[in-house]
Amino acid sequence: MTMAIALPLAVQTTAWAAPIRNTANLVSVTIFEATFGVVGTTYAPNAPQITARRAGPLTSTNFDFSFFAGEYYDVFYSDAAGAPDANGSYVTVEGVWPAPGQNSGGFNIAEIRLNFAGNVTDFADFVASFAYGSVCSGAPTCLVGSENLAVDQNLSTFPRFGFTSPTNPNERFRLTAGFNGISDLAEVPEPAPFLLAAAGLGAIGLLRRRKA
Repeated sequence: MTMAIALPLAVQTTAWAAPIRNTANLVSVTIFEATFGVVGTTYAPNAPQITARRAGPLTSTNFDFSFFAGEYYDVFYSDAAGAPDANGSYVTVEGVWPAPGQNSGGFNIAEIRLNFAGNVTDFADFVASFAYGSVCSGAPTCLVGSENLAVDQNLSTFPRFGFTSPTNPNERFRLTAGFNGISDLAEVPEPAPFLLAAAGLGAIGLLRRRKA
């Protein structure tokens, strides 16, 4: 049986500037949300949900993922400012939670993670840009400065962005995340054991013939 091992070929030490979806050996992208415990929603690199921004208001019939009625999310590749770009080098998550008066603010995104072949993963490293809800009256529902909790590589922490407007259905929260350390991985075939054994026996036979 031929086995494969994953070897790192290159590590990016500055902000990634190539299309994420074309990164070698990228298997999927996972968004972790923490409304009812941390739950990951995973998309293939070229899935229609992540390669385009949803048009119109986010509603019960127009969203990429949701874990609570009224709170809906959209995820897509983008530039640093959050403008949709299927070949973008950033991942943007937008959401709505038009429920002022609730005791829990919206946009509970715990982390964004890239998943590569060989069980290698890379979490987002920094927030490039973001937007709170227009209803942000402070703790505990809107924590100013909490956006960095979405990129601290800690699934137990997450931001609270307040509430989106109950009268403007087009308003969205937004967080755009970038990556510093994307690793390209290649699966390098390892010689099968029987091939190694055959090569060894062949070498022994050659030595015996030479001695004879």
